[in-house]
Amino acid sequence: MRLPFTVAVKNFLGFYVLTPFEQNLLKRLSEGLGVDDKEILTYQLSHFTTVRRLTRHLDEPNAHGYTNFYTLRLGKDVSARCQPKRFASNEPQALLASAHVAFDGGEINVKFWLVKGVLFRIEYHSPEKVYYPPSGYRINALLVWPQG
Repeated sequence: MRLPFTVAVKNFLGFYVLTPFEQNLLKRLSEGLGVDDKEILTYQLSHFTTVRRLTRHLDEPNAHGYTNFYTLRLGKDVSARCQPKRFASNEPQALLASAHVAFDGGEINVKFWLVKGVLFRIEYHSPEKVYYPPSGYRINALLVWPQG
């Protein structure tokens, strides 16, 4: 499935915009977090300025889709300065949560990755090579990983 037209146009013009699918995944993630972590996620999402995504399959080994989040100023990544609220993590890169999305004719396994305690990537793996599901999808399971 393709991105909604309005999202594709805003994305092309460089505006920070989330797809309905990304919004639903982040809402489900927020519902699975504790109060403090939910506050951190809300804060971080409100400070991102750019999103980069790949939702079409590339015919390469280990191909997957993704949505990456950045806080940019004048073309430079300033996430370290503009994201003081961070998830507790001792690792440079850590898995925050995973989810399973089902739709007619397929599934998507989703992972939420942190970099230095800041949400950086939503990663999509699908045997059907679909990274943006058609309408009628279901987010069946969410597992939040312990941090530390």
